[in-house]
Amino acid sequence: MPTELSLLISSGNIDFSEFYHRLSPPLTGKRLQVVKEVFKDLDKNRNGVLEYEDIRGDFIPPPYFVQ
Repeated sequence: MPTELSLLISSGNIDFSEFYHRLSPPLTGKRLQVVKEVFKDLDKNRNGVLEYEDIRGDFIPPPYFVQ
């Protein structure tokens, strides 16, 4: 079953705010810094939005995404 976050990313774009709010529990301190670094690493074109093109080559899609 696809996660809500994976559906958002696969269907279009997700900005950092939305990315952050989809994670639980609420993050602070060091954990928040790690999430920011991961988002920055995934955002290849540095526009502040994760797009399909940003992550296309980084992950092996789960079977339910294969068309």
